[in-house]
Amino acid sequence: MIKKLVYIKADQNVKVSREKVYLQDVFKIITQDSTIKDKLNLLLIYDFSNKNTRRAVISILEVIQIIQGFDPTVEIVSLGENDIVLELVEAKKSNAFLIGIKVLFVSLICFFGTAFTLMAFHNDINIVGLLENIYNLFGIAYQGGVGPLELGYSIGLGVGIIVFYNHIGKRRITKDPTPLEVEMRIYENDVNKTLIENATREGLETDVP
Repeated sequence: MIKKLVYIKADQNVKVSREKVYLQDVFKIITQDSTIKDKLNLLLIYDFSNKNTRRAVISILEVIQIIQGFDPTVEIVSLGENDIVLELVEAKKSNAFLIGIKVLFVSLICFFGTAFTLMAFHNDINIVGLLENIYNLFGIAYQGGVGPLELGYSIGLGVGIIVFYNHIGKRRITKDPTPLEVEMRIYENDVNKTLIENATREGLETDVP
C-alpha cells in the first residue's frame, strides 16, 4: 500500500467562528495530492454544538486518528503543537462609537494612573531634594521651579518611555517587539499551558483512548 504523505501544522491556540470545526479551520495542510488535501480540509474534527463550553482542548493524536479513519493510506507528519486549544468566538459587528468610548476610557486610566504612579515614585525618592543636592554640588543656589535639571529630567523621562515601549504613535522605532507585546505573549502561552494541563488532569481533553 502506497502511503500518501501529508504535513499538518497548528498553533497552540486557535479561534474558530462556527460550532462545527473542520481540519482547514485549525491546521495548515501540505501534500502533493491536491485531491486528498481538498477532502481533508472538509474533515470534521470537533463539534461545539453538543458541548456546554466554548473552549476545548484537542490532542493531535485524536486528529491523526480521525484522518486515518477517513483514509488509512494517509501518513501524517505533524509539525505543530501536540495539544491545541480551540476557542469558539462570535463574529460581532464593530460599533465605532462603543470602541471610541472604550479607547477614551482606557486612555484616561493609563494617563492618570501613570501620572499618579510617577508622582508617588518621585515623592518616595524625594526628587526635589535630590535635584537640590545636585544644584548644590555645582555651587548653584536652588530657587525652586523649573530649572535646567528639571527640564532635562522631564524630557529624558518622556524619551525613555518612548524608547522603552518602542512606539511613537502607531509607528515603531525598531522592528523588535515591545516589552508589552513580549509580556502579553508570555501571559498567553502560560494561559494556554494551564488550560491544556487542566483539561488533561480533569479528563476533558479530546484524545485517543
